[in-house]
Amino acid sequence: MLGFNFKKEKKRPRIFIVEDNKTFLQTLKLKLTLMYEKTIVIKGFTESETFLEEIKEGVEIVIMDFYLDDQSTVEGVELLQKIKKTNPEIFVLVLTGEEDLNIAKECFELGADSYMVKSMESLDKIVKEIHYKIELSGF
Repeated sequence: MLGFNFKKEKKRPRIFIVEDNKTFLQTLKLKLTLMYEKTIVIKGFTESETFLEEIKEGVEIVIMDFYLDDQSTVEGVELLQKIKKTNPEIFVLVLTGEEDLNIAKECFELGADSYMVKSMESLDKIVKEIHYKIELSGF
């Protein structure tokens, strides 16, 4: 007798990181990959245009740098608005290199779920924040 396993495979959450600092991007991707091995899908983007095309395919979590370099025509508030317009349910963590309460306030008003000042030392806090989101969402 043949046995069939009709158990539905658990959805693998997709995490997109939009970060123009390639070292920071690769380090964050590595930390998340080591933590979750094959249970999540992680994609990194150094500019916003490719990211905005890919986001249409679906994503659960976005980690975005507020200030991107000159290669990106969309950044900051406009990028956050486009993400939330695509799908308001996407969890968005905004990173910025400087502490600015006005930017933080505006990001939260536009639907950001988290906001952190970016540094190599903050990488573990970012990974922990994503871990909590994944665990609470039951992915």
